[in-house]
Amino acid sequence: MKLTDKAKAAIKENTRLKNRLALEFNCSVFTIQRWIEIGEVRLTAPSATNIIKEETELTDADILEETEPATAK
Repeated sequence: MKLTDKAKAAIKENTRLKNRLALEFNCSVFTIQRWIEIGEVRLTAPSATNIIKEETELTDADILEETEPATAK
C-alpha cells in the first residue's frame, strides 16, 4: 500500500495534520515531509490513516492505493 497523490497533497497543505502525524510518530514535521517524498510505509499505518481521515475527511480509497507486487526473478 502507498499514499495516493491526493492524500500526499492534503498532508502537505495541512499544517495541523503534519503536526498530528509528527506527534504520533514522535518525529519532526520535516521528517513527515521527507516521508511523503520517499513514500515511507509508516504513513500507511492504521494510526496515520485515521489521523488523515479525521483531518481531511478523505476515505480509505482516497488515502491508500495498491502497490505492484514484487515479482521474483
